[in-house]
Amino acid sequence: MFLGRDEQLQRRVALKVIVPSLAADREFPARFEHEARIAATLEHPNVVPVYDVGDVDGRLFIAMRFVDGTDLVSALRHAGRLPPERRRRAEIPNTAGRTCPPASGQDDRAPE
Repeated sequence: MFLGRDEQLQRRVALKVIVPSLAADREFPARFEHEARIAATLEHPNVVPVYDVGDVDGRLFIAMRFVDGTDLVSALRHAGRLPPERRRRAEIPNTAGRTCPPASGQDDRAPE
């Protein structure tokens, strides 16, 4: 993940750049784009919106909303084990986002 800037809309974005070895697989770019389109249909407070997907000089990327803060692994590394009540507060919103169906009714299977 990288921090980027959408110059057209003047906002910070999180950029997920796919390693070239994956992009070299002939089927991977189509699957990647398909999954990005599905992710872009998800609307839930616990799901980070997808803004763009593309290819620049053979490097596949997804641009998403930048969320300032830390990830769960880093937080746990810093704080150690979370108390049970704090763990429950973190798990409920996290799992709610995972079960959110696409707004378009599409499924997440790879294109035929």
